[in-house]
Amino acid sequence: MIGCVNLTSNVRFASDSGLDFVVELDGVGHIFSSGASLADIDAFFLGHDTSAMWPICDACNVTAQAIAFVRDNGSFSTAVEYAAALDQEIAFLVNNCAI
Repeated sequence: MIGCVNLTSNVRFASDSGLDFVVELDGVGHIFSSGASLADIDAFFLGHDTSAMWPICDACNVTAQAIAFVRDNGSFSTAVEYAAALDQEIAFLVNNCAI
């Protein structure tokens, strides 16, 4: 996508779409409006959960664990900040096997 500003590896703003942002997981991109609900963002991340893959191998649902953590401990005021925080927490859990 031309003119994107990456926030995390999977969350980015598209400069040609105002405050909308794109979340891309497993090659599937979804455009969220700046006023997207947290539930909609959660549903997209949960729909593309790969906790069955190595290194987690179904030890837990990493996405659900990340959602709970970010909602309880995260500091975000916008939908895009929430999506970026969720993406970063999922990456942290998987990369550090912190389950």
